Amino acid sequence: MFRANVDGTRMLLLAARDARVERIVYTSSVAALGVLPGDAVADEKTPVTFADMIGPYKQSKFLAEAAVTKLIEDEGLPVVIVNPRQVRQFARATGRLAKTDAIDAQVLAQFAQAVEPPLRPGRRR
Repeated sequence: MFRANVDGTRMLLLAARDARVERIVYTSSVAALGVLPGDAVADEKTPVTFADMIGPYKQSKFLAEAAVTKLIEDEGLPVVIVNPRQVRQFARATGRLAKTDAIDAQVLAQFAQAVEPPLRPGRRR
């Protein structure tokens, strides 16, 4: 899991850089965000550390996002990071959505076209 999420992400972004891709939306996970007490809603500005990540999935997503942030800072990659809870896509065979209460993959594509990267609330370039 670490190899795919961390190393694979880094290799993919470096390949995108070499191909001179103009805009990248890195779809991370809400699992990489910090947690606030009670019913408070966390966002990208919520403090979080690796020690807060419980289990290999969260740890690998946290480290992958850190690798993406480092490439934005060091290489100036045109990346926007999003942290959806779920991503859904339209199932062509059934004509139904594969998941509900989620961000739509088409919305991510539209977001990529509309945002001037790099954009990451609470993070510095």
